[in-house]
Amino acid sequence: MTEAKKSRFLPGLLIYLLILGLLLAAVLFIFQDFLITFEQSRPERALEQWLAELAQNGPDEACLDALKASDLSLQKEADVHAAAQKLLDGIRLTEDLTAGGEERHIYRMITEGRECGRLTLGKAEPLRYGFSPWAVTGTSYDFSPWFYSLSVVVPETYSVRCGDAVLSADYITESGIPYAALTECYETLEKMPVMVRYETGPLLSEESLRVFDETGREVPPAKQNEEHYLDNCTPEDQERMADYAERFVSAYVNFTASKGGGGTLKSMTVPGSSISRRIEQAIGDGWWGGGKYCKLLSSRVNRCVDLGDGHLLLDLSYETETREFSETVTNSYSMRLILVDRDGTLLAEHSFNY
Repeated sequence: MTEAKKSRFLPGLLIYLLILGLLLAAVLFIFQDFLITFEQSRPERALEQWLAELAQNGPDEACLDALKASDLSLQKEADVHAAAQKLLDGIRLTEDLTAGGEERHIYRMITEGRECGRLTLGKAEPLRYGFSPWAVTGTSYDFSPWFYSLSVVVPETYSVRCGDAVLSADYITESGIPYAALTECYETLEKMPVMVRYETGPLLSEESLRVFDETGREVPPAKQNEEHYLDNCTPEDQERMADYAERFVSAYVNFTASKGGGGTLKSMTVPGSSISRRIEQAIGDGWWGGGKYCKLLSSRVNRCVDLGDGHLLLDLSYETETREFSETVTNSYSMRLILVDRDGTLLAEHSFNY
């Protein structure tokens, strides 16, 4: 090959290779664009992209709007969003074949075995190569299956908190709840202590209720019960009532054993009260005159309760020994007394046997 021919061949070869490379690049670009456009035409691709964005960006605006149905005044927004995100992390999408159509697909959002929302895919105008891409056109959420509320019954003078928020009177759903152990007292006295029920609105994040007494001290869950709430007397009052109980039971057993002592028992009651009148009636009837064997074996104080307004409740039990047909019999009794503090002296105003 002559030098002239060689000089013409090499540039032509280079030009040919360059044109061939450009054609191959164009074909590869068109093929890649074809694949991308084809992928966009598959609804599965749009779903995968939406799930990836959900995991990366968190709840969307529609989800945040749905969360406003919970009581955000008792929860931190960040905690509510985190609780929602935890639910959405395990989400799976299943198509609702009873809805949608060729241009629109509806998917149910399922998490923890329940539906928490719906997602809509829509088909856009055809793009290159005649393919129509799918895209998420709408989402809706419903977290109500996971909403819950908390409730607690406390004395009306107590306060309740949910997290750092103090529950206002708007959260009281029931008031004037009587204490079961004070049933008879409500029929006798006014201004008796009662309880109220606090109940939260719908919650999503993990919360708990905290109870505080009148002094601001927190009441542990184990003591959030009527037994603890009624144990409200001072040590001094408990000691005074224990002394009163011992003297009253001794005089009462002595009196009911027909051994007299009615005056002593009557002096321990409020003049003109129901218990005082019953003692007077018994004395007037003269039923104690016969006398019988009755011995006090033991007595104990079950409960002391400050009812307020100068009234106290003394719950006591005692055992006696009697004879029936020459046999010794042990009897157990329980009694509740409403006491009044008169200038430092305790006097019984009402009595209830149970």
